[in-house]
Amino acid sequence: MPKYSEDVTPDGSQSCLIVDGKACNAGGVCEGALGAPCSGNTDCASYKCRDNDNDGQMECVKDAGDPCQYAAECYTFICTNGLCAP
Repeated sequence: MPKYSEDVTPDGSQSCLIVDGKACNAGGVCEGALGAPCSGNTDCASYKCRDNDNDGQMECVKDAGDPCQYAAECYTFICTNGLCAP
């Protein structure tokens, strides 16, 4: 299961809680999964909340060092060599 992603297993065996839009943070606490709505960094398992697509909606995004394909996935809006830049 990708880091900060929702548990999609039928029995929820890979998550700390079986709740839509939630994922485990580094401390094992359930917070917002990637793409989940947020109002601040502490709402997200990645500890990063931002409106990277300028649609007026804040959402949980990837942190520096996380794998990426597109800049909009990253808190810094920079994806270099497959990783979110610091």
